[in-house]
Amino acid sequence: MKRILYTFVLLLSSLSLSATGNTKPSFVYDLDFEMRFDNREFATSCFTPSMTIFGARLTPQVGLALTEKNGARHRIMAGIDVMKDFGSGKDLDLFQEIQVYYNLRKKINKTDMEIYAGIFPRKASEGTYSQAFFSDSLRFYDNNLEGLLVKFRLPKSYFEIGCDWMGQIGQTERERFMIYSSGEGKVTDFLTFGYSGYVYHFA
Repeated sequence: MKRILYTFVLLLSSLSLSATGNTKPSFVYDLDFEMRFDNREFATSCFTPSMTIFGARLTPQVGLALTEKNGARHRIMAGIDVMKDFGSGKDLDLFQEIQVYYNLRKKINKTDMEIYAGIFPRKASEGTYSQAFFSDSLRFYDNNLEGLLVKFRLPKSYFEIGCDWMGQIGQTERERFMIYSSGEGKVTDFLTFGYSGYVYHFA
């Protein structure tokens, strides 16, 4: 935890030092709330467990933003997931994963490029993926991605590619990560082509 806080302070310092001329970093914040109820109790299945999802999450974030004269917008954010499964009785386990990430938005000609790096909200990924890739329970209980996400938005298309690092090699953990990508392009007013896919690595 100390290393993460120290790294975040260094990033904030570097952002402040990068301000030139009349450009100054500004304080920014975000607050996200989500509640889900899904009763999915059924007979025994080897495909997915029988369960009821009923809980809520609050995710506050604070940070600094800096907009350069060329239009590039930088943000460094830190936050935490506060989550409770209703009826669990584990009030001391409310605080889940922290969020510490860098975000860059820049327009290059007609292309809007955006980059996330660090531990950032899963909702930053805007691609269309089947529930065979990411189930709704995974999206709810694993709210953050750990790694990198690059997005490109054009007038008639959108593409993204990201890496989610899910396991660091150790005595009780195997190295695991996923590289995923999604995109779609509008051919005519009534025809759109798209794709989605991923590569999963398990050491």
